[in-house]
Amino acid sequence: MRNVHIAAVFREEAAVNPVQALALAHPLVPRMESLSAAVGTAGNAATRTGSASVAREAAVNHQYSVAIIGLGAFSLVHARAYSMIPQVKVVAARDIDPERQKSWAEQVCQFMPVDRMRFYDSAERLLDEQRPDLVSIVTKHDQHAPLTILCARAGVKGILCEKPISTDLASADAVIKACSASGARLAIGHQRRFDPEWQAGLDLIRAGTIGKVLFTVSRWPDNKKVRQYRVAELGGGALMWLSVHSVDLLPEHSIVFYGEKGTVHVCDGYGTRYRTASQPRWQEVPLDPLLLPWPQRSLNSCVAEIRDLIQCVETGGQPRCSGEDGRAALEIIMAIYESERTGGPVQLPLINRQSPLAQMNREGGFWMMTWQSKPT
Repeated sequence: MRNVHIAAVFREEAAVNPVQALALAHPLVPRMESLSAAVGTAGNAATRTGSASVAREAAVNHQYSVAIIGLGAFSLVHARAYSMIPQVKVVAARDIDPERQKSWAEQVCQFMPVDRMRFYDSAERLLDEQRPDLVSIVTKHDQHAPLTILCARAGVKGILCEKPISTDLASADAVIKACSASGARLAIGHQRRFDPEWQAGLDLIRAGTIGKVLFTVSRWPDNKKVRQYRVAELGGGALMWLSVHSVDLLPEHSIVFYGEKGTVHVCDGYGTRYRTASQPRWQEVPLDPLLLPWPQRSLNSCVAEIRDLIQCVETGGQPRCSGEDGRAALEIIMAIYESERTGGPVQLPLINRQSPLAQMNREGGFWMMTWQSKPT
């Protein structure tokens, strides 16, 4: 059993939401040499023999049908990522808003044909009629669990569900159970696991550069959209929307890791650096200069997530961020809310499998994080 002592600090900053721009405006295929190997490392030698050529052609031409559920801004990044992977084809999309369907199609047709794509307002009907191999779930947080369970029971082979896995531990456990029962591979969209900056920071920590990690400090921007998620119980709160990324990376934006022998600092778009007692000046970790700048690099990570999921569907392995990994990040977020609800430290594993945030909203006790007046 471990005590949880985590402080969440929010800071007012200007809102920046360039998701649509990155999905539509960058025509370059990211440099993904290491990831393209997942399609088959024998590709370069395929011309040596006829059998190798046939094998390579079969691997490349094998197509997985894809459906995207939820057509908000970040679904454009998913669509763009799928368009960069030869062995997949988006065949259907679902959103309950007809106007959003129309707007989405008008934007996606700039990089992907949509004339034969089917649009639905019902996920059940989409799954029944299209039987997709892969599904991306890019909806509001409270819909993640029921839709993932629905996809698993419908026989979907691979599910990429945006973070968080759910808004409470009980439904997260139900998601994992449903996917285990059906054999579906479940990946949770904590895409910074695929980003070179964050990987470089994790490598430094694993190498013992700063010794044992004692604590971390994470900072995310605060803006109007964050405050809306604070108020909206369905979103799971501000911690669920943004800070869940930081929590997911703790076992392994700006996060500073303070260790017994030094410090590692990782910041989106600004690189990775570290310093130790023997090297008190900050040392920059060299990264590929041809990497796309943040946030365009988010597209790279989404491509990598999908390739990883496809490989797991083919091999039976677990995605780099599995359902269990997504649940672990969720549990820490729930522990923060439970500590606020109970007024003291809590222990992991967390006993309360419901949403402490929802409980506080019902009880009127979460005034600090909702910008509401303190109850009298």
